[in-house]
Amino acid sequence: CPFAYVWREGNPGESTRVIAATGNYGCPVFVCMQGPHKIAEQSFIPFPFAVDRELFCDAPAPVFEDRIYDVIYSGRERGDGGNARIHQNVQRAHTPGYVKGYAAYRDILGLSKTTFTVDSATYVGSRGLEAAAMGCVTLLDRADGAIGWIGFEWGVEALRCEPTKCPRSGEWMPDAGAFGTIRDVCADKERWTRISAAARKKIAAEHTYEARAKRIAAVCGVKL
Repeated sequence: CPFAYVWREGNPGESTRVIAATGNYGCPVFVCMQGPHKIAEQSFIPFPFAVDRELFCDAPAPVFEDRIYDVIYSGRERGDGGNARIHQNVQRAHTPGYVKGYAAYRDILGLSKTTFTVDSATYVGSRGLEAAAMGCVTLLDRADGAIGWIGFEWGVEALRCEPTKCPRSGEWMPDAGAFGTIRDVCADKERWTRISAAARKKIAAEHTYEARAKRIAAVCGVKL
């Protein structure tokens, strides 16, 4: 029976365990996180994160005027006063922390014009894709390789920011220029609408779980 192995992290030093897990049978290995400081073996297939079509893509996205926040950050407090920095730099910001339930999370995303997701420039996280699927103009870090996997173009489906690493917590946050970008796009309805619509279209067409299942099936030679 053909099968595939999906490897989330792609961390250095773990490839031998992955190869052992596949039984050396040559089955395809899909890796969700590749890039700087990650494994980049040619035999591994880039496999970006995805979104739930029914929850995010099929849900109506509020228009520009109905979004009461300029930026939302719903991840953990970054350990260097990250949430405070967001509120200091953007007047209408929302930092709710973790949100319980995907439907509630989707609805909160629909209240904001923008968001950001930065890490170590090794992948495009599901949080960023989910936000973009709900129409948030999303700032991604300098993950040129990873953004190529999802077929986004800077300035078309996403905006770019430079991540900075907190020396105390080791966590990543956007640089000061990102907040200027957020203010600019929130003041430009035409630009916001263009990027928001382009990202939603791209995600619905190419970045759902259904699309990932079809990708695995195609590589394995399985007809769905």
